[in-house]
Parts: sequence; structure tokens; C-alpha cells
Amino acid sequence: MKLYEYAFTRSIRARWTLQELGVDFEAISVNLFAGEALRPEFLKLNPAAKLPVLVDGDFVLTESAAIVLYLAEKYGKFLPTDARGRAEVNRAPRAHMKDIPAAMRSTPRVVAETFPFSFLSFLVSEPLIRIAKLHQRLVFLRQAV
Repeated sequence: MKLYEYAFTRSIRARWTLQELGVDFEAISVNLFAGEALRPEFLKLNPAAKLPVLVDGDFVLTESAAIVLYLAEKYGKFLPTDARGRAEVNRAPRAHMKDIPAAMRSTPRVVAETFPFSFLSFLVSEPLIRIAKLHQRLVFLRQAV
């Protein structure tokens, strides 16, 4: 399994999930600032030139949330098994897709209060959740300054 990633992107979601699962994977850094995502060999994997990209055998998957859910499904971990729990997991990313753009027109404080943490809290361990929440707060503070 290969994970095409770059620091400070949403690739971290896929990396965290792979590490929490204990899955061996090859991390391949794609330097966005150096234009590496525009190279023909990378564009074959993801014509949108975005990260992350997961390659699992002959299966290529893009978008961090899709990768996390795929890995959780594949390895049978992190996801609730009951219908209500699964409905909550499926509801959260759809709500974020709809509501975050409107909230982003507000102040960072409003965004932080409205979306204290993403749906990935279902999918990662408590220590990682604490780290991610801290990171999220720092991002909002940086934007507010």
C-alpha cells in the first residue's frame, strides 16, 4: 500500500488512520510547492493534482475522508456496527460539506464554535483527537490574528 502525501495537507488523516491500524505502507512525499503534483506520473493517479492519494494494489483512491472510511471498512475498525452509529458517521461529512462554506464566511470564532471537530473523531484514537483539536485551535487562532 502506498500513500502519496505532503506535510500540512489533509494527508495527515490518511496517515493517522494507517498508523492507528498498524498497516505497513510506503509513504511517498509529493512536494506541492515544487510542482511535483503536476508531473505526468502523479497526474495519472490523480488528474486533479491533489493529495492525498492511496494506492492499494490496483485500486487508487483520492480524498482524505474517502480514504479514511475505506481503510476503516477494509480493516473492520473504528466504525460503529449498528445502523444508528453508521448513520451518524455518514451524516457528519455530508453536513460539513453543506455547512462549512457558509460558516467560513463568518469569523474563525464562529467556525470553531460551530465545528469543534470533524467527523473523524469516530475514526481515530483519543490521543490523536486531542492533538487534532489542538491543531485546529491553533489554525483558527492564526487566522484570527
